[in-house]
Amino acid sequence: MGALELSAGELHERWHHEEEEEHKNEEDKRTAEKKDHAREEEQEEEEEEGYASHGSPTVLNLGEGLEGLKALEQGGNVDESPVEQVRQTVPNTDDPSLPVWTFRMWTIGLLFCF
Repeated sequence: MGALELSAGELHERWHHEEEEEHKNEEDKRTAEKKDHAREEEQEEEEEEGYASHGSPTVLNLGEGLEGLKALEQGGNVDESPVEQVRQTVPNTDDPSLPVWTFRMWTIGLLFCF
């Protein structure tokens, strides 16, 4: 019998050990998924509580915007948004070359009148 050959008992023991390892890994994975799911539920509950107490979801997302509001109150530029994402995407000026009397304006306006 050579050094690489294993007895039936040793093979069975190794196979059983590998199965135990796989089972343990699956359990660990399920436990991690349960923890992630519980964490997500807690975050959702916190967001719902924040929404209920403030009455508006935007209050929760201002973050640095609150600092910007304080700066505006102290005499800052009132045309500039306190929220950084808005400042980066929306211009502070209007484009006078854009048409005002559009099909969309007439359709929505007439629908609200009737």
